[in-house]
Amino acid sequence: FHLCEIKPGSSDSRNEKRIYEWSLLLLVTEQSLLLHVCCCCELGARLHHDITKELLILVQ
Repeated sequence: FHLCEIKPGSSDSRNEKRIYEWSLLLLVTEQSLLLHVCCCCELGARLHHDITKELLILVQ
């Protein structure tokens, strides 16, 4: 998985504490196994979309 990286000297100091705050949620359904990856940072939404799409293809 890709880790979110915030460039040093970012104007938003809050990002420093959230760079590696990942949460993994494993959902088991009757026919499929979905792994949702959420990252609390600016790129979180985009990464979540890309990674989830890739995993959906892998588990099919």
